[in-house]
Parts: sequence; structure tokens; C-alpha cells
Amino acid sequence: MLARFDYTLTQDEYVRGIQATALSLSYRDRWRSWRCLVLFAVIGLAIAIAAYTHPGSLDGIMVAFILIWLAYAIMQARFVRRWRELAYDPAIAHHIVEVSERGLSDRHDRGTCEWSWDAVYRIHELPDTIVVEVANWHAITLPHRLWTDGAERDGFLRLLRDHASNASPDLPKSTLAMAAGSGWLTLGAMAAAFDFFVLANVAVGLAGSNPCSCLDRRTIGFHVFAVSMVVATITVFILTKRGLERLKRSHPRLAFGIAVAAICLLAAFILTAMMAPYRAGQPMP
Repeated sequence: MLARFDYTLTQDEYVRGIQATALSLSYRDRWRSWRCLVLFAVIGLAIAIAAYTHPGSLDGIMVAFILIWLAYAIMQARFVRRWRELAYDPAIAHHIVEVSERGLSDRHDRGTCEWSWDAVYRIHELPDTIVVEVANWHAITLPHRLWTDGAERDGFLRLLRDHASNASPDLPKSTLAMAAGSGWLTLGAMAAAFDFFVLANVAVGLAGSNPCSCLDRRTIGFHVFAVSMVVATITVFILTKRGLERLKRSHPRLAFGIAVAAICLLAAFILTAMMAPYRAGQPMP
């Protein structure tokens, strides 16, 4: 026997195995990287059409859209927390994992499973766990606390990779970051994109132009402005999301702080827009 582990998974550790397996499944979708772009393109087109058909209402459209998006993100975050509780099954939280020259075995209170090394599909190296994905979408989750130090854990990883020579390549680090929880980073990237949108419109207004006016919207410049704003906003979201996830690997608190700052700035923009009629002496209906 090469190694033996007797341990009980916590709720977060238990969910890591499910997340890693789900990510591995979604990674097989060849169109995964285009779905977000298509979604934002459709949203941007809808906003541009609404602004074109209802001149002067772009601020209200953006405020309504941002509020809806934030409410949806908050509901999703609450669902994720609830999903962790529902997914955790204490009856199979206690595991005895054995590693031998023949393969791996996983024994818990409801049965025993055994796999040869050829059944190992992929090895996921997460920030707090090692997840061995095997046939039939089963996952063996090994938390880092099972080893006394990083060197011992790295030695076990080498042992796994040497024996599971037919396993698929590791997933990209950016994909694995999702399993560690990057919901706030995504929300912060969205907020940064909308911050850019608002600031760009303010800058254009200060320059003496109003793209949403009846006069300007009939010009070619309006159409160029609308398309360029959609493209630029999507680009800002993608670059910010990738930058925050890269920063998270080395400075997680700084990445989280930047995301929260972007969200707070967007909230300030929304409150300022809502209070503008009151400051002008024209109460909102």
C-alpha cells in the first residue's frame, strides 16, 4: 500500500469534489468561452435599441438594468450558500481512501468503490484540496490538512501523476479559480464595466455632446458611439475579470477589495442618479 487516509470531510471540502467534477464536465463544451460574450452582446444590443427608440432615457434604462442584475447576483449568491448545505451528506462524509499499485479505493458508511489507475480521468489541484476525478464522474476529495507540509503533499501528487499516466491534462488555473469561489470577483468585474460605461457617458457629456438626444441620434456618430460603448464595456468586463482572478492567486484580499470598491462606486452612481431630480427641485414621480 502506497498511502492510506482516514478522515471526515467538512461541508466546504465535500462541495469541492462536486465543483471540480462539474467544472471538468463544463470544460468539454467547446463554446464555453463564447457564451459570456454572446450574452453581453445581446444585452448591449438591447440597451442600444432601447436608447435609440426612447431618446433621453438611457440613464433610466441603465439604472433599471443594473438594479435587476445586482438583485439576480445576490439571489444567486444566496442560492450557492444554500446549495452547499443541501449538497452535503454527513452519511458519506467519513472516508477511508487507500492508494496501492493496483489503483485507488474509497470506503465510506454506505459502501466501497475501487478503481484501477486507468480509471483516473483528471487530477484537480485546488487551493485547499486535491480532487481525484475517476470514471463515472466520481470524485475523491483529499483536503490539504491530511499532509503535514507542502513538500509531503507535492510528493503524493507526483505519485498520483506517475501512476495515473493516462489522465487528462490539468484544467487551466483560471477555470479552477471558479471552484475556489470567485462570485464576488465576477460581480466586481460587472460593476467595473458599468462604472466605465457611466464615466464614459459623463466624459462625452462634459465634452458638449449628448448621444441620446433626438438630434445626435440621427447621426452616424451616434451609431458609432453606441457600438463602441457596447464593445468597450464587454472588453472592460473580460479584462477586469481575468485581472482580478490572476491577482487573487497572489493577493486574494487585494482582489476582493478592488471588487468591492467597484461595486461601491457603482452604487454611488446609482444613488446619485436617483437623487438628481430632488437636487434639481423636481421630485421623482
